[in-house]
Amino acid sequence: MLRINGPSYRWQGESLTDDIVYIDDHHYNEYTGQFPVHSLIQTSVKAPLLVFDHLAHDDILAQYPHIHMPVYLASETQKFNSQNIDPDWQHKSHCFNFMINKPRPNRLRLLHWVDQQKLTNRTHSLPWKHSPCHSISVTSGFLPGETPLEHGVLNGPYNNAEIYQRLLQRSVFEPSCVSAITEPCYYERESMITEKTLMAIWSGTIPVWIGGWRLPDVMRDLGFDVFDDIVDHSYSTLEQADSRCTTAMTANIALFRDFDLVRDFLATNQHRLLHNLCLLRSNPFLAQVKLHVAQDPRLEKIARWWGLHIDQ
Repeated sequence: MLRINGPSYRWQGESLTDDIVYIDDHHYNEYTGQFPVHSLIQTSVKAPLLVFDHLAHDDILAQYPHIHMPVYLASETQKFNSQNIDPDWQHKSHCFNFMINKPRPNRLRLLHWVDQQKLTNRTHSLPWKHSPCHSISVTSGFLPGETPLEHGVLNGPYNNAEIYQRLLQRSVFEPSCVSAITEPCYYERESMITEKTLMAIWSGTIPVWIGGWRLPDVMRDLGFDVFDDIVDHSYSTLEQADSRCTTAMTANIALFRDFDLVRDFLATNQHRLLHNLCLLRSNPFLAQVKLHVAQDPRLEKIARWWGLHIDQ
């Protein structure tokens, strides 16, 4: 079994001999417009089983045998469940929130759009040294041991659940009604959910994914309510990445402007927010991991890499 770190892997002409390739994290090279692992796979006499750690892949690698085994999400959910987080959804005061660390294309587009539209009824986290937009300030909240960078922060000895509880829960997420979520995949047709979406659920907010491919679909398929009666999620399957990003914002601009609209919606739909949190706490991602391991015990090695103990 070969484990590949998706963001850093570059094919150097090596040949593939393993029959299982686990791809850790997002793995599309935005500069070349390619999946580097594709070149590796083409060196194999027999196509290996690709194990993605996200929820869907509808791009070029879908032609090969593959499964989706969300070990990262299963691990993250366990950490959030162990953090003793006490949700408080009763003090909504702002339309929306956004949280940006690394400057990916959808995040830069969101920043400029928020600035251009003069959307000020918001909370946000932007731990950069300088903001590219005059109306959006950088944020200075850091935990001991964290290192500020030009665009982002190098995390210290804290997991995402602890960062949420200590730094983001009360100041960024819970005071808002809508979460403008900027997951890492942008150009590629992959559906990757991370801690950003988990935080949106824990904070009792309406999710709008800014960019990304079929994110509402994969969450809906897992049983989560994505609030189709107030959010226009048609953006998520548009052909072009930039269109998916722009339409997510423009088609839902009322959610970013009309505080009364989103506050009143949440007030009458608390049971739906609670449903999402209860489902998340049950860890449906771990259930998927266990199912894959039961079908192919070789995959338990991947689960253990993430500290997931699978009962046989």
